Amino acid sequence: MTDESKDPQLQPDAPKASPPAPPTAEELAELRRKAADHDQLMDRLKRVTADYLNSQKRLERRADERAAYAIESFARELLVVADDLSRAIRAAREHQPEGTVSAGLELVEKHLDMVLARHGILPIETKIGEPFDSNGHEAISVVQTDEMEPGRVVEELQRGFRLHGRVLRPARVTVSAAKG
Repeated sequence: MTDESKDPQLQPDAPKASPPAPPTAEELAELRRKAADHDQLMDRLKRVTADYLNSQKRLERRADERAAYAIESFARELLVVADDLSRAIRAAREHQPEGTVSAGLELVEKHLDMVLARHGILPIETKIGEPFDSNGHEAISVVQTDEMEPGRVVEELQRGFRLHGRVLRPARVTVSAAKG
């Protein structure tokens, strides 16, 4: 005997199953209510899932930002040492323009700049004569002059730096003003 002979649908003399009775009004109302509840729960699930994913992304961004800027206070202190090194180089050049001390200090400064750059600490490029930019410059003094338009950088007194694009310390500059 095969599996086909056991199936009542395939038996020629088997009684046919009657179609299910149509649902009553109460059953239809209950089904509609359950469908509406299901839809509400699915919408709520989608919102909660989206909120969760957004929270995860926000936490990841904060963690990445914290990691990128964790060295900020250390970097500020290290910049003071870099400033001292620059002053030592200037003093060595004044006393011995072709001396080995100034050359050695310059190599140390170059190495320090490379280390800073590897950690995302880059100098703010400041050029004499460029317009003063409050996003990267701090005006320390103003000089009246006819040689430049007002609002231009006359001198850089201290280099500025950015940490991963954010200003760590603005470049301290002297700015031109019209003679009056």
